[in-house]
Amino acid sequence: MNRSILLSLLGLLLISTAAAQTTHTVTLSGTSFTPADLTIEAGDTVLWDNVSGIHSVNGTTEAYPDNPEGFTSGAPAAAPWQYEFTFTLPGEYDYHCDVHGGPGFGMRGHVTVVPATTDSPLIISEYVEGSSFNKAIELYNPSDSPVDLAAGSYTVQLFYNGNPDPGDTIALTGTVEPGGVFVLAEDSADPAILAVADQLSGSLVFSGDDAVVLFQGAAVVDVIGQVGFDPGAQWGTGDTSTADNTLRREGDACTPDTDPSDEFDPAASYTGYPIDTFDGLGNPGDLACGGGTECDLKYLNADLTYNAGTRRLCATVTVRNNGDAPRTARLVLDYNRNGGPPQGSKTLG
Repeated sequence: MNRSILLSLLGLLLISTAAAQTTHTVTLSGTSFTPADLTIEAGDTVLWDNVSGIHSVNGTTEAYPDNPEGFTSGAPAAAPWQYEFTFTLPGEYDYHCDVHGGPGFGMRGHVTVVPATTDSPLIISEYVEGSSFNKAIELYNPSDSPVDLAAGSYTVQLFYNGNPDPGDTIALTGTVEPGGVFVLAEDSADPAILAVADQLSGSLVFSGDDAVVLFQGAAVVDVIGQVGFDPGAQWGTGDTSTADNTLRREGDACTPDTDPSDEFDPAASYTGYPIDTFDGLGNPGDLACGGGTECDLKYLNADLTYNAGTRRLCATVTVRNNGDAPRTARLVLDYNRNGGPPQGSKTLG
């Protein structure tokens, strides 16, 4: 397989898709929930359908303090009725019917919520929690393909003071170019921030003890902080903390945090800078997370046809990069009759 043909396909191989959301039905009848155990993804909805008898669904944090968030259908009521709840936080959830059970006995159920999956390439590359309204979040696209934020249903959600539910949701618009960054900033921030901002929002008003989560649809893409946990004033210490500092992702820290409920240590992926440090915002700096030609490209399969009359080479090639799922792309090369290089190809020296 020609090396230049393979390299010319790299820009076609990384595609972002939003996670699908599903509704799961649990039937209430007699003295049981059916099914009693469910495993779902974050963003999925559970619909409880009472078809006979007097029942309730009680998954409150008063009854189950270890539930990441609470839910309840209210007081017991006779059939027919339905109640639904959308689970946004990964974790283990217990619940029961107040008439026929309680914590640890009788009519009870369990829901396991796993993080929703996404193949988004984006990561949070810089976090600014400065004085007054100097707040900004920078996103970096290490892939070879542009990311359309609106088409991909990307949002930034803010979880204040340990609250498991978002206090503000900001829908993102615009495009993050390959190897480029995108800056979301508070609309009253310092002019130095506004000068590099791609999108402004009056809702970007987080403090050091608030979790900031990048979503694609219902799937968590990356997180600053820990949802459902109040750290007091901040996560981290000194300059490498989430209060009154700038956090800049280290050059080789390319793995996003897709679990919003796990412990957060900014020093694991970020370098800290003093309050109101903006000089690197809007610039990917020394981040080395990209694909491009620096990749482990594995050729899997190709279907080649060549028309001698038109001097056109058509290639359908399947490749895999760095252990990702295989991707297939089609390439057409028109060769110059005067002996020049083929049009549409990329050749590395």
